[in-house]
Amino acid sequence: MKGAHDELTKREIVILTKFKAESAENSRFVEENRLILDNLSVDVAQDSTIFNVESALQTVNSKKDHVASVRQLNAPTPAKKTSYNWMSLAAAALVLVGLTTLFFTFGGVRSDSIVYSTTDQSEVFTLEDGSEITLNKQSTLTLKAGFGEKLREMSLEGEAFFRVKNIDNQPFIVQAGELQVEVIGTAFNVDCRSNRESIDVYVAEGKVKVTNRVSNGKVVLTAGQVAILHNQTRILSRKTLGNQNQTSWITDKLSFNNVTLEQAIEEIESHFDIDIKLSNRALSDCKYTSLFNDPDPEEVLETLSVVFDVQIVKEGKSSYELMGGKCN
Repeated sequence: MKGAHDELTKREIVILTKFKAESAENSRFVEENRLILDNLSVDVAQDSTIFNVESALQTVNSKKDHVASVRQLNAPTPAKKTSYNWMSLAAAALVLVGLTTLFFTFGGVRSDSIVYSTTDQSEVFTLEDGSEITLNKQSTLTLKAGFGEKLREMSLEGEAFFRVKNIDNQPFIVQAGELQVEVIGTAFNVDCRSNRESIDVYVAEGKVKVTNRVSNGKVVLTAGQVAILHNQTRILSRKTLGNQNQTSWITDKLSFNNVTLEQAIEEIESHFDIDIKLSNRALSDCKYTSLFNDPDPEEVLETLSVVFDVQIVKEGKSSYELMGGKCN
């Protein structure tokens, strides 16, 4: 017979490993219950008369409750209840370690959600509906329970580019902060990184509807347009872009075509996650045109220095000041 632990995918093993590394308590919990997971028979678990997984999962509401439950279940029990207790412990362990990408093998029941996350680099994921998601670094995408049954609903923290597969009667919905993005089939980018001054939704192809779930304000976007929700004013606005730098983190290209220096600096800051201060505000409306393939910040700033005759002063690891200069 096959153990439940053998059913884990490579990604689920990575998630489990990360969970263990978070604290000594997490590591102890996993190791204490590894033998249980390894020896649990999936064939036995599929017998719904022995154990009701849905009911068990509902009773496991917090990590504290899980640990208390596990300790209680580890106590000696009558032989006739052994199967039930082993099954309950395994379910609690799986929920606790956050294996939300696992389709529950017990009775075919899936866990509450599926989570995709990245650390120090972007990664491409293909969802079960065939949609392709490019997730920027330090980002998390959580598919909500029931994904693909009636809705394809998820929440995003960070930034992601979506290339959505068109499926009739299955709207594709992304929750990003207080914004809701709804599409049927399109390609778009959502940037809700915490260090940004706004939440931006950019449409590369097709059409999307963006709704502020707090104020109920709505805008409809077509290709080349972006919806912006400013963090301070909470006003949702729409504008048409003259460049493609909203997805520069995917293409690794920066393109500026007769844009203002102020706009170019904003996009350079976003691309490299750096801060640039323009001391001479008279340069803000100066026009700038340039194209960079696989750029690095020093190269881009050096180009600004040459074009506008500004002096670059580095302040800290990721902060720069542009001083002096004139329009070209």
